[in-house]
Amino acid sequence: MKKRTISIFIVTILICTQMFSFADVSDWAKESVYKVKLLGILPKGISDVESMKKNISREEFSELLFNFYALIKDDDACNYDTTHNFKDIDNKKVVALSKIGIVSGTSKDTFSPKSNITREQMAIMIKRLVDKIGNTGFKASNGKKFSDNKYISSWASDGVYFCLANGLISGVGGNKFSPKSSASVEQVISIMSRLDMKISGMRYKSSNDRINFNGYNVPRLSNNNLLYSSNKAIGIDLRITVNEKPSGERNIESQLMEIYSVLKNKLAYADVLQLCDFLKENYQADKFLSIRGKKLYIKDGKVLTAKPQSIPYISMEGGSVFNIDLIR
Repeated sequence: MKKRTISIFIVTILICTQMFSFADVSDWAKESVYKVKLLGILPKGISDVESMKKNISREEFSELLFNFYALIKDDDACNYDTTHNFKDIDNKKVVALSKIGIVSGTSKDTFSPKSNITREQMAIMIKRLVDKIGNTGFKASNGKKFSDNKYISSWASDGVYFCLANGLISGVGGNKFSPKSSASVEQVISIMSRLDMKISGMRYKSSNDRINFNGYNVPRLSNNNLLYSSNKAIGIDLRITVNEKPSGERNIESQLMEIYSVLKNKLAYADVLQLCDFLKENYQADKFLSIRGKKLYIKDGKVLTAKPQSIPYISMEGGSVFNIDLIR
């Protein structure tokens, strides 16, 4: 199959603050929601909700955890035996997560998929997930206890204090954890964003698999889908491969996350995501070719047809190679 490339030319500048468009979500959670959407791990039931402030169910949280596990381990629910004893659920990803040993039922033959996940259930599942992935770099419990510790189930205690020690889940105020309380979608997504920050070095391989290239921390060419070359004027030229058909073998999410991993310490957080979001929405080759010879611009989170009067801004030109220049 023919493949086309997108050239992304990068200079170390800060682009103007972007505007976000989400389902009903609190301001403090917007960047986390954006990032986790970019990871491509949100189950359809979560990504389509009218409000990110609703409580998340056991099934939704379990499916989200499996998607994250599969992203890190390059796994798939089809790799697991689908036989199970649960009489109230037949979600392959939930079943796979139980086979891995990260989630268990609420009884011998029930899962209670529609029940809200509790904070203590969430904590122990996150710890089990980390244990299965490999917990190098994570801290052990530091001995601090919540004032409502006696209400934390014994089977969940290790998970609660592991998450506390690693900054994944905090208390609810007054040194209380509120273990039996539920959690909203946006709260869970923020936790997953923090977990990804902790584990990101594992996804992009060890430091031995990365090199310093013109001041950018990049993966070695043999270990990733990201291509790069030297450009003295701007430091680095990144290229990702784009299939003419969206069903091609390349994984657009993994390539975008590779771009994110290279640029996250060079550009403002929201600006890197803005660039990745644009690529994700338009990665099909026919979309880039449809603006062949035309120039578009991004300024203040908007796509414009006229050159902005002030800098910084992004200049884009379509064609068989799609150029994106960040102008300062």
